[in-house]
Amino acid sequence: VGELVPALRMMLSGDGLKTVRVRNNALIGYYCGSAENQQDIVRPFTPDAIVYCKSNYLFLNEDTSGSVLSEAQKEIPAFVDKYGYQPKVLLVRGVGLIAVGEHARECDIILDVFEDAMKVAWLSRSFGGPHPMTQEQIGFIDNWEVENYR
Repeated sequence: VGELVPALRMMLSGDGLKTVRVRNNALIGYYCGSAENQQDIVRPFTPDAIVYCKSNYLFLNEDTSGSVLSEAQKEIPAFVDKYGYQPKVLLVRGVGLIAVGEHARECDIILDVFEDAMKVAWLSRSFGGPHPMTQEQIGFIDNWEVENYR
């Protein structure tokens, strides 16, 4: 983990040095440990999640640091090509939730907002399962001029 996070930071800093923060706890471990569990958090639940975390996230599920770095070298550029922006949220097996931002305060907000989404997904299992925003709702917020300037 000690070498992995700085290496990921460098990969994500192509357009200027980024700040990263890592958080891990039992809830985050539940979602980091299983691609199946990650399906509950692949889409945002609230507009604020889109504003602060964007609407797409990167999941790196390899088991060793070397294989995670190899996966990241392929997946980060593919993510940027597909969505047009660097990921702000990464879930990395064995590491935890990684926020990518311009400064520490932004990373802390990203961590808090995304962890709240994990809590919603977890608690919703007792009430019929998660119901994230629809693609139409996500598209509206993604393209809403007011939110693009926040």
